[in-house]
Amino acid sequence: VVGALVGCGGDSAQADSGTGAGTSSSTTSSGTSTTTSTSTGIDNTGWVSLLERSWTIAGGAEGYECLRRTVKEDMYVSAFRSLSPLGTHHTIAAQVSADSNKPDGPYACDTQEIGHTMMFASGVGTDDLAFPEGIAVFIPKGTQLILNLHLFNTAKSELSGTSGTLVKTIAAADVKHQAAVVLAGTFQLLIGPQAKANFTGG
Repeated sequence: VVGALVGCGGDSAQADSGTGAGTSSSTTSSGTSTTTSTSTGIDNTGWVSLLERSWTIAGGAEGYECLRRTVKEDMYVSAFRSLSPLGTHHTIAAQVSADSNKPDGPYACDTQEIGHTMMFASGVGTDDLAFPEGIAVFIPKGTQLILNLHLFNTAKSELSGTSGTLVKTIAAADVKHQAAVVLAGTFQLLIGPQAKANFTGG
């Protein structure tokens, strides 16, 4: 079992217009093999694109962009890798519950849209997450996935890139144990200035 906790300040919610604050974007091919990343220079041979999208962000801008993709076959993921070129603050890859599905494709979003079951989260400089032999995260056929990107550009000029999550997979017959991300606790953490509070529940 794998545990993860991700946080980020600010809430730059945008309308579902396909672009965030000062950003424009387009989707790229997911579920295909990938080699050297043109945006990071890292050799990604042997890795497969799970979720990724291209984007352009204006100088001094910040925003959130999402991408949804429905998986066409069962997948057993044995390793995750972040695709995080300059301009990427963090990424979240998650499964979406059936009652909150939206059409596949890219759109602008906010900090709250992170899916139902998180699989992988990364920030600047996050290492690969590789499981021991025989352990994998199961993604059933027909599951909708979501990629949430927090993008920012501290420069004055426009910045473009492609961000997302890459994976390695193994055959079902090679899986001995399934891994999962567990988020323990509550999201309802509201504490006033100079105040103390106790929270329980999940």
